[in-house]
Amino acid sequence: MRYFKFLLLFLLSNGYAQTRDEVIARVVKVYSSAEPLQYSTTYSLFKNHNDKSSIQSYKGFFCKDERSNIYLKIKNTEFLSSSKFNIKINNDDKVIIVTDNRSVVAAQDYDIKKILNSFNAGSFRCKNGGWEIEFVSKPSSAIQYSRVIVNIGKDYFIKKQDFYYNTGFNFSKDPTKREIHYPRLEIAFSQAQRNIMSKEIFKTSNYFTEIGKGLKLTNKYKQYTILYN
Repeated sequence: MRYFKFLLLFLLSNGYAQTRDEVIARVVKVYSSAEPLQYSTTYSLFKNHNDKSSIQSYKGFFCKDERSNIYLKIKNTEFLSSSKFNIKINNDDKVIIVTDNRSVVAAQDYDIKKILNSFNAGSFRCKNGGWEIEFVSKPSSAIQYSRVIVNIGKDYFIKKQDFYYNTGFNFSKDPTKREIHYPRLEIAFSQAQRNIMSKEIFKTSNYFTEIGKGLKLTNKYKQYTILYN
């Protein structure tokens, strides 16, 4: 009897008693919380689905406060969604695009609810102390991925997402030739925490000030072009 009690506790503590839908529900709850959240990301592109070495990789960062203001950086492009403005800062082209439409919110890589809109939850297994769930695209979906594999930690934070393209891309550097491959995009998440580094990151005054019905760029961005609509 003591052995069976021990076995039950072992299984429960390692998550084996949870179903796929229960784990998904816990992940949705964690990310739907109004609490602040920040994490770092690494985006890696692989030429083929099963390749081990990436052909391109870059870093990113996400931060959200308790008022749902969002800051997102992917490589050299930044997004800010505040209570009044949505801002996209393209640091390569030196262009800042500003809109007042709150419906255009910066993309959230972790949003598993968006995955559920276009994919059916498939295989489910325990992995590395957490869980791995495969999502397969719905027949009616026009999305460019055939499946997404999501790795979830025991804290219910997403650790990694792999997006498998169902569309071939031409990787040839010679414009007269075709080299078609079906790539995979991997997004790895790290350093997830509820204590954000600073609320200064959400201030639109970092980029511009409001003057009447117009916007004036700060000195840091005075060489940029601002588009406001």
